[in-house]
Amino acid sequence: MNKQEIEKAIDYFKNAHIDYSNVESGVIAERVCNLAISALTQQLNDGWIPVSSGRLPKSEERVFICADRKRYDRKIVQIRTTAMYEDGTMRTDDSGFSWEDCEFEYDEESNDYIIPEGWYEQNMYCEEFGIVDDFVTHWQPLPKPWKETV
Repeated sequence: MNKQEIEKAIDYFKNAHIDYSNVESGVIAERVCNLAISALTQQLNDGWIPVSSGRLPKSEERVFICADRKRYDRKIVQIRTTAMYEDGTMRTDDSGFSWEDCEFEYDEESNDYIIPEGWYEQNMYCEEFGIVDDFVTHWQPLPKPWKETV
């Protein structure tokens, strides 16, 4: 599908008349339309998912991010890198990563620290994290690992 066809299909699903005389069928039809809109929008954006859509990756899932960085001359440049999102509910003991030198809020109930919500960048061969302090605008899943074909 080209861009025009995708935009037309999105418009079709956004304006689809859903018959709610049978509530269950209407709810299912609405979900199908929303899924179609989401899939088509992702295709239209080359897989980039806007953070503003409310769709965020699972906590600690490595993804590509696109962020706006304001330079010293006030120009904005796009930064693209791998990162992960934390939703603010993960405790350090439940995390798949080491957060030893980080100063997080202590939760007496669980006797553990809560990882603050936000985007974190980690170099692939390093155990240190850096908080992404630029404005993250979009993200997309990493491609599946390469496999040798026989």
